[in-house]
Amino acid sequence: MTRSTGKHSILSASIVVAAALSAFCAHVLLQYVQNSIIAERGKELSEMQMLKFPYPWHIDVLGAATAIVPTLLYYGVLFLVWEKLPWRSWISKGIVFSLVILEIKGELFRNVIMGILAGMPAWYAVVSRLAVWIPNLMLGLICAAGIHYLKNKNEKERACLITPSTQ
Repeated sequence: MTRSTGKHSILSASIVVAAALSAFCAHVLLQYVQNSIIAERGKELSEMQMLKFPYPWHIDVLGAATAIVPTLLYYGVLFLVWEKLPWRSWISKGIVFSLVILEIKGELFRNVIMGILAGMPAWYAVVSRLAVWIPNLMLGLICAAGIHYLKNKNEKERACLITPSTQ
């Protein structure tokens, strides 16, 4: 390792640690703010006529529509990093990408560990995350299947273009 690379590695590690610490401190501070607002206005919140599950159809339609943007971003990023992901199988690529996204969001390990540390039984900490894990894995697999199809379709079309036609 060259001297310059060593300095860049130390700087990169420092940036990661600083970003993680600042995000964690902001999270803790915002939890205090949120809890104080809820404590102050708890009675008012409990008296509000908020919708309860199952929601009316128009709320479900709006919820589905707002899922389009993150799904497009998910698909776009997966498409961009497709060749860099380990393994050859589209299923493996979809699972790995889903796990990376879940971990980036703090959903894979962080929330489970924090739940356990906060006193939640381990089984409940895991089960409570399934509603996040399963849809994300489905999203990763469906997007991966689409990208795999498109990339293979394009390769087959290119092969047809350069293959001499038989007469």
